[in-house]
Amino acid sequence: MVRVPGTKPHAACAEYIVNKFKTYTPSVTIQTGVVTTFDGVKLNIKNIIASFNPQSKSRVLLFAHWDTRPWADQDTAGKMTQSLEPMMPEAE
Repeated sequence: MVRVPGTKPHAACAEYIVNKFKTYTPSVTIQTGVVTTFDGVKLNIKNIIASFNPQSKSRVLLFAHWDTRPWADQDTAGKMTQSLEPMMPEAE
């Protein structure tokens, strides 16, 4: 599922992650903000944080990037128009 910020699938994914975390711990925090893309578009963003056993002195910190981007960072063909399309591996 594509999870580009500002889309319904992105919002649904965030809701799923929050609800799943809440089945494991009551300590779920959502940080929200707004970022501006290179072309001036403003996007709402979220960091979703679940804390497990927060009183423990020995803990593990795990991060995951859960959204996708609307264009490719690398355009192997060297054509700017392709950089606005999803980058997919070629079939072998």
